[in-house]
Amino acid sequence: EDKIELKKQIEESLKKLIKETLIQKNGNEYIFLTHEEQDINKEIQNIAIDMGEIILKVGEDIFEGIYSEKKFRYNPRYHFDFNKIIDDRLLSPQKHEIGLKVITPYYDTGVELNEQELKLMAAREDNLIIKLPEDTTFLEEMEEILKIQTYMLRKGGTKTTSEIEEIKIRKGREVSDRKERVRSLLIEALKSADIYADSQKLDIKAKHPIERINEGFKLLIDGKYDKLSYINTFVESNKDLYDILTENDMQMKLTDDMPNKLAVDEVDNYIERNTERNIPMTMKSIISLYSKAPYGWKELDIIGIVLRLFKTQELRIQLGVEYLINHLTKRDNQDRLVVKKRIKTPIKYINNVKELAKEVFGHNVMPNDEDGLMKIFQELCQSELTKSNRDIGDYG
Repeated sequence: EDKIELKKQIEESLKKLIKETLIQKNGNEYIFLTHEEQDINKEIQNIAIDMGEIILKVGEDIFEGIYSEKKFRYNPRYHFDFNKIIDDRLLSPQKHEIGLKVITPYYDTGVELNEQELKLMAAREDNLIIKLPEDTTFLEEMEEILKIQTYMLRKGGTKTTSEIEEIKIRKGREVSDRKERVRSLLIEALKSADIYADSQKLDIKAKHPIERINEGFKLLIDGKYDKLSYINTFVESNKDLYDILTENDMQMKLTDDMPNKLAVDEVDNYIERNTERNIPMTMKSIISLYSKAPYGWKELDIIGIVLRLFKTQELRIQLGVEYLINHLTKRDNQDRLVVKKRIKTPIKYINNVKELAKEVFGHNVMPNDEDGLMKIFQELCQSELTKSNRDIGDYG
């Protein structure tokens, strides 16, 4: 009986010792602490961390670590900038047409974020929305990291004992370990997160977060920029623009095999409608319109379309032709470059000019386009006038 009683006393003493000196760490792993370290831990736990700071730090881990892409590469030609948001906190200036929004378990809108509510959010916003699972472990780990870092910052310049310096070193290692756990937990959360875009819950299987986010972005862009594919022949430089102007095989009509036919028709119809309504258009306004959804076209490609319409005499550009390329591509001049739908001369008048050239001047070969026809006819008239004046002078 004495042995049993002694055993109980020893067990009680051990329990008391454990209660006073142990701290849980890494799940079920325990380490012994000194009284000095226990005091430091109490001081750390009493540090208050704002929830917004926790969320922002998690956002930095996602956008600067796990998904650190600055642009989404839709294909080799199109790279899309995107806004970065976590809950209702902005991690970048909101100046782009699409965004990536991560929703944590701490996000509180006052309403339950069920599937229907998330679909409505995706309908209102041009964002790829990622709803993380309800497990808050990664947020709690981040809070502990910030508490330790705040303590270390506060005590950084104070004189301490060698024992406290050793504790600080261990706390630094603890921060590193916790950061690794946060990253692992976030990767797992992103793998299984629900993803929404364009009022729909997307069916994207669990895989590495980068692959899931890229697949989501592609679906978002396919829905938002549904006229992006209208451009299939690209303008790479100003030289390509000069080539458009100097092509010899351009048809007077916009033929079905013309490069970027759908895009050319789209711009042609827009310019025609606005011209009929006397709505002024500049090169800058046209570029601004077609650079955005549902188009998303590159500036040089838009200029190339305008040049094709100009070359086929479908529109007029109020500027000397010799400066055309420089003014089309120079942004300071785009707002002063006025674009209008060209009112085409009826074919009967063109035929009349050809007949006149044949009967009056004996000139049988005349261009089919208006500008070329007018230029040759003016030259014939000027030549005849010069000849007449010379003859009159001889008779005088």
